[in-house]
Amino acid sequence: NAYADQGNSASALRYFASALRLYEKRKDKKNIAYTHNVMGITYSDKGDFKQALQHYNQALLINKNLLNKKGMMKNHNNIGYLYNKMGEYSLALENLNSALQIAEDLADKKAVANACLNMGDSYLRLGNYTEALAYQLKSLKINTDLGDSADIAINNNNIGQIHYEQKNYSEAMDYFSKAIQTNTKLNNKQDLAKNFTNIGMVDEETGKYEDASSVITFRIVKE
Repeated sequence: NAYADQGNSASALRYFASALRLYEKRKDKKNIAYTHNVMGITYSDKGDFKQALQHYNQALLINKNLLNKKGMMKNHNNIGYLYNKMGEYSLALENLNSALQIAEDLADKKAVANACLNMGDSYLRLGNYTEALAYQLKSLKINTDLGDSADIAINNNNIGQIHYEQKNYSEAMDYFSKAIQTNTKLNNKQDLAKNFTNIGMVDEETGKYEDASSVITFRIVKE
């Protein structure tokens, strides 16, 4: 996994392919499924969604046969997240709901939070703001209980987006500001850029053009 963490996807995939051949020789089905899953993640990160989906589905099929609920949960969540990236939101929700049900059965709070976060994103893209907000708030509560600052920031940003789409600009600004506070502490420059861009959009909608210009300038400087 070191290659994937460093962003060297070609080296990572060669390593995973070798590992997969070894596990297939040994008929080690659990690790075959695991390797298909990490290959899916690597292909997803490099934008090859077709290959990513094939590997996720192979992992899911094996884990179903093994009755490996934790593995199935991860596969469904990854497939759902991938379908969100592909714009296939109904298919995303179908898989994320499966992941959520298993996570709740296993009492895996972090997995519940992850599934709810991704479902909230699906519903936002579909324009169902009531469901989007409900799932993001549920995810936020769990992440707050768990003290997961990075995902708290993502929840706050996503909730801000929901309010923005509904033209609730004051609420949107509040949540975007919370995300900025957290990401500043985490020194998460990539997500900070997104947060400031969102605040700039609110400022434009509310007629604060000078503030919006300052936000965009700040974003350029930070990057």
